[in-house]
Amino acid sequence: MLLLWQIHGYKSCILKERKALLELKDYLISKSSESLAIPVLSNYETWTNDTKSDCCWWNGIKCNRTSGRFIGLSVGSVCFREPNSLLNLSFLNPFDEVQSLNLSGERYVQSYSGFFDDVEGYKSLRRLRNLEILDVSWNGSQDGPFPIKGVFSICHDPSPGLAFVSLRIMAGFSHLTKLKALDLSLNKFSGSMELQELKNLKNFELLNLNRLHGFISELTNLPKLELLNLARNNFSGPITAVCEMKNLRELDLSENHFVGQLPLCLGSLKKLRVLDLSSNQFSGNLPSSFISLESLEYLSLLNNNFSSLFSLNPLTNLTNLKFQLRVAVLRSCSLEKIPSFLVYQKNLRLLDLSSNRLSGNPPT
Repeated sequence: MLLLWQIHGYKSCILKERKALLELKDYLISKSSESLAIPVLSNYETWTNDTKSDCCWWNGIKCNRTSGRFIGLSVGSVCFREPNSLLNLSFLNPFDEVQSLNLSGERYVQSYSGFFDDVEGYKSLRRLRNLEILDVSWNGSQDGPFPIKGVFSICHDPSPGLAFVSLRIMAGFSHLTKLKALDLSLNKFSGSMELQELKNLKNFELLNLNRLHGFISELTNLPKLELLNLARNNFSGPITAVCEMKNLRELDLSENHFVGQLPLCLGSLKKLRVLDLSSNQFSGNLPSSFISLESLEYLSLLNNNFSSLFSLNPLTNLTNLKFQLRVAVLRSCSLEKIPSFLVYQKNLRLLDLSSNRLSGNPPT
């Protein structure tokens, strides 16, 4: 098999990265809970000292076919023995060609409480100069930095089994200029995230953050962004900054603290397919500019502060098939009549009009 691989121009992994991967494995096992030793080892069962084994075929590894360098690394879930265990970033330094790095944890599993590098701190991340996708979701933290040199502002959460990455990590991300996707969801951050640190990452296409404090106005110069998920945060202030993200296809601002009327500029997001503004404190009516959202398929406005005068009239004239909702969640929107535009929604699969003030006959 290995011979056929090489005949067709494929190279096996390089010795430096093979050695580094085995060192990373030993480090993770040394930190793991003995009670879960077997499940942890099974995640790395193909990471072996057998010199005849090509590490490009190991679980969680993807190699460049011509150079043999690692371009994808998925560490897998690890259950740490101690509640405040940290991942030493120096173990990742040899993988400087990696484009996709998955350090995510699992629910109810005591994963990393943070990252550190004794020499460079969070700046160690800039060694991963080719990184395009970074997933550190399902990790965790608390309120008080550990006295460890170079650590990110690591915090610890008193909840058993949970641990979370903290805030100055954004400064490390700012050096990853090729980064296209960043997932920090299902963590538990404390304080304000320094979102302005992302302003130089102009290749972003996907950004998934939650449990943060901050302002959307700090998210600027992200012209390629297609998916922005800021659900379940503590964001407030104006949301007009998203109107500059002309390539947005999915926008989720649910469960925040946004107030006031929906901005007219939202209508400029002509590629938008998913819009979730639920569980905020928006008021007023739907802006007339919403008539321009011809790609919209999912709309959720539930649980806001819309008054009895709330109207969906701007959508009434959207008989064009370009606007075909599949999901419309309009629960608790103070509606007094069933919106007439729904008659023209031929692809509708889910419609929620519960907890309104509806009366009269349905539209025909």
